[in-house]
Amino acid sequence: MSENITSGQEKPQNFPSVQQTSSQQPMMQPAPTAYAAAASIPATRPKITALAMTAFIVSLACALLRLVEFGTMRSAMSSLQTVAAMNGGQSLRNYNTLESFVSFISLPLFLSIILYILFGVFIYRGYNWSRIVMTVIAVLALAGIVLHTFITSAALSGMNEERLSLAPGFTSSLSTLIVIYVVLFIANVALIVFLWLPGSNRFMRDSKAYRLAQNPMAQPTAVQAQPVQPQAPHQN
Repeated sequence: MSENITSGQEKPQNFPSVQQTSSQQPMMQPAPTAYAAAASIPATRPKITALAMTAFIVSLACALLRLVEFGTMRSAMSSLQTVAAMNGGQSLRNYNTLESFVSFISLPLFLSIILYILFGVFIYRGYNWSRIVMTVIAVLALAGIVLHTFITSAALSGMNEERLSLAPGFTSSLSTLIVIYVVLFIANVALIVFLWLPGSNRFMRDSKAYRLAQNPMAQPTAVQAQPVQPQAPHQN
């Protein structure tokens, strides 16, 4: 009897249990490697390299030489003024013309002094754009130095013995100017070279990375990992 009842009952169907296998477990998408490049960013300000420091010192030396150049020109004009006042007439008119020319070229001279110091400071702080501007300044300075050297040499060679004896201070100042121009030419060439040597390149690159690390807006945005929900098995 019991066997008939048991046999008459429907056997319970065994539904396949949905087990969360390892492939069905919520998965976390791997976070992007946005910080891989930021891992090498220095946490402290990079130390200036020897070449970059040398470029900074040379830029200050160029500014100092320009200042000495201006003082020497004024000394030459002071000596020439004494001679022109003694002779009068055409000599005085020539002096006034030369004085106007010296005053005219003094404006870019003082501007170059300011630019040498200003962009030299930015180079010391590791701004790459400043060495590009400084290179342009040095190239323009080289062209001006060549022109000034030619004019000064022509003025010195054009003076006869009588004029040389009347204005010894003027001639010595012109000779000093030529020496200053030669040193300035060498200094500007050296400045360009030091600005673009590998040591300076490394300092500019590390300084840029440091500034990016200090700027939160420049940091890569963190992407939160999103869980992947398992899909229910399809029933046939």
